[in-house]
Amino acid sequence: MSQFLLASNTSAVFVRTQSQLGSFADATNEEADGSGEDTGIYAIRTVGAPKFAVRGASIIQRTDTMTPFGGGQAAVTGGLGWDITFQTEFFWDFSQESDITIPRALSQLSALWLASPWNLSVVTFPDPPEDPPEPVSSNLVFGVQPFFFADTVRGSGGNPEYTVQPFSIVYEESQGKRFESFDCICIPKISWEFGQRVMIDWTVKGKWRPVIDSLSIVPEYIASGTQPPLIGQSSTLTMSTLLDNANALSKVSFETGWALSDVSDARQTYGFGLGFVALTGYPTVDIEVAEYNSTLQPDWVQAQNNQISAAFQVSIGIGDNTIWFDLANPQLMAFPSPTDTNGYRAAGLKFGGIPTATTPIVATMSISYQYPD
Repeated sequence: MSQFLLASNTSAVFVRTQSQLGSFADATNEEADGSGEDTGIYAIRTVGAPKFAVRGASIIQRTDTMTPFGGGQAAVTGGLGWDITFQTEFFWDFSQESDITIPRALSQLSALWLASPWNLSVVTFPDPPEDPPEPVSSNLVFGVQPFFFADTVRGSGGNPEYTVQPFSIVYEESQGKRFESFDCICIPKISWEFGQRVMIDWTVKGKWRPVIDSLSIVPEYIASGTQPPLIGQSSTLTMSTLLDNANALSKVSFETGWALSDVSDARQTYGFGLGFVALTGYPTVDIEVAEYNSTLQPDWVQAQNNQISAAFQVSIGIGDNTIWFDLANPQLMAFPSPTDTNGYRAAGLKFGGIPTATTPIVATMSISYQYPD
């Protein structure tokens, strides 16, 4: 009897923004044109296979039910939903104009960005462009903020900045199973090390759809040649009053502080409604830096004194383009952790943004780039 193994990287993941809430959008199909052909144009590239975990009551055991034979009655299936996690590289096409709402134009991850509760805004220079020079500069700002509003069209309901647009997802195993979920929302965690790929860990909650056989859809990655993964290099680090004499930035991690919660809804077929996102923690930036200066560093004292600074900023440079991660009112959220990197002295520092009445949005990811007119 012959045996063989199937490679996980021959599978595919498809993500598509839904045109209506509560209705699965087949992420493997092209826009409705009457052909009905599966094209796989909504494919995204993940690192390894996504993890689909069942949430809710799942399989309910009935050992508490009396029987004349001991043991338990036959189990039954209760409320079901999907908890999904996967990792992607950071994809972005800097040759396009800054309209993130155009599917897959700026990023093959656009459906995921739109399903996170960012406050979105765009700044274009010059403004207004009477006779715009080339290249034109633009700044797309993703703001971490506490509001949550779900709809299928950004700007509906008078909430243009932070409308969350749910998506449907399909994970197609090669010669295996097909996992599907809809009304999905997500939160990202972004991190990178020096000279390595910028990675995003996505946490997703979605509604249940039964597992079926694979349909053998072939993915067609959009603009794969123009969206290579971003690399953590040409970075800058700016800090006022805190972080004196820091050198050699080696690691960065950006977390939004959002929590993704279940919404139980007995009206739904499987008992779960659309998930809920709330800002329940500090937006944080963790960094690891070298400390070359032999003088006494103030970071431990500043942590003990709960000192709050005016600004914190770390960036990645990509040619003429830059991705900025900013914290307003940053404060050390933990005492610095001494460590070493390749034998030299380093420190791990965790900064959190403190919301105030004047700065309720304390963390932003700003993608500043230049594109041809």
